[in-house]
Amino acid sequence: MKVFQAAIIGFGNIGYQYSLDKKRKKTWSHFEAFNKIKKTRLVAIVEKNFKKRKYIKKNFPKIFLFNKIEDLLKSEHEIDIFSICTPTTTHFKILKKLIQHKAKMIICEKPLCSSLTDARKIYQLSKKSKSLIAINHQRRYEKNFMLAKNLIDKNAIGNLKFINANYTRKIYNIGTHLIDILRMITSSELSYTSAFFTEKALPYDPSVSGFMKFKNNVSCSIQSIGNKFKYIFEIDITGTKGKIRIFDNGKKITLYKFQKSKNFSNYFELNKIRISKRFNKYKKINDPMKELIENLIIAYNRKNIIHPNVYDGYQNLLIAKMMEKSAKYNKIIKV
Repeated sequence: MKVFQAAIIGFGNIGYQYSLDKKRKKTWSHFEAFNKIKKTRLVAIVEKNFKKRKYIKKNFPKIFLFNKIEDLLKSEHEIDIFSICTPTTTHFKILKKLIQHKAKMIICEKPLCSSLTDARKIYQLSKKSKSLIAINHQRRYEKNFMLAKNLIDKNAIGNLKFINANYTRKIYNIGTHLIDILRMITSSELSYTSAFFTEKALPYDPSVSGFMKFKNNVSCSIQSIGNKFKYIFEIDITGTKGKIRIFDNGKKITLYKFQKSKNFSNYFELNKIRISKRFNKYKKINDPMKELIENLIIAYNRKNIIHPNVYDGYQNLLIAKMMEKSAKYNKIIKV
C-alpha cells in the first residue's frame, strides 16, 4: 500500500489545537486526520512561532520541523500532501509557491484567499498546474448534507424553490462553509444578492445576512446569529413536492412530503415521512475532514476532479464578497 507523506504548514487551531478539545468527537485538525488515515504519514511541520516550535520538538520529536516553507521545499523530504493551515492573508503566497513547486496534492483552509483578485490568480494558476488542490469546506462531506443532495437529485422533493439557511457569524470563516453547501445543493451559481450586516465587530470578517438568487431561479435567505458562542448551522430546503430540514447543527435530517390535507378540502400539507434506505447510502457516523483527505487521495490516484476545489473556493469567496458589498452599499449586487 502506498503511504503518502504529508506536511502541515501552520500549527494553530485547525492545524492541531482543535484536537485538544475533548468535546470535539470527530476529526478537527489536519494533524489528527493524517494520524488517523492509514494511507498518510505526517513527516514535517512548518511553524515560525517559537512557543509552538518548542512544543512540537518536545511532544513530536520524530516529525521534522521547519521555520520556513522554503526550507522544507529545499530539503530531501519528498512531500506528497501539503496542508495550508495558516491565516487567510498568507494563502495566496503559499499556494503560489506550492503550485510552482509542482506539489502533488494541496489542502488549503478556507476561505481560499483574502481577495477575489488573488483567488482568481490562484484559479488561473491551478488550471495550468497538475497539482490537485482541495479547499477545506469539509461540511459537504457531512452525511446529512450528502443525503440531502441525493434526495434532491432523485427528485424526492420535486423542483427546488426556496432555501432558508442559518450560520453563527463571520461570512468568510464560517459563512463560506454554508455558501459551499448552498452551491452544492442548488448545483448553480449566484445571480444577485441583497444583504445587510448583522454584526460589524470584526471588520475583516463581518457577519452578513441577506437574500440570494441563483441562476437556476432558486431563492435563498441566509441569516447570521452574530454571536460567536451561539453555534448554529442549519438549512431548510423547500421543493414543489416536499421539504428537507437539516438541524441540530447538521446532526439531524427530516424529510416532508406534500400530502392530502386532513384539515382543509382540496389542499395539501407537509407531513413527515421516513427516508427510504435506497436514498440513504451513507454511514450513520462519518468523519468529514478525514473523508475529504481520503477523497483527495482517491481523486489523485484516479486522476479525477476533487470537490471542493479551487473553483469552488473562488465561487464561495465571490458570493461572500458580493454579500458584504451589498451590505456596505445597501443595494442589490448582480454577479
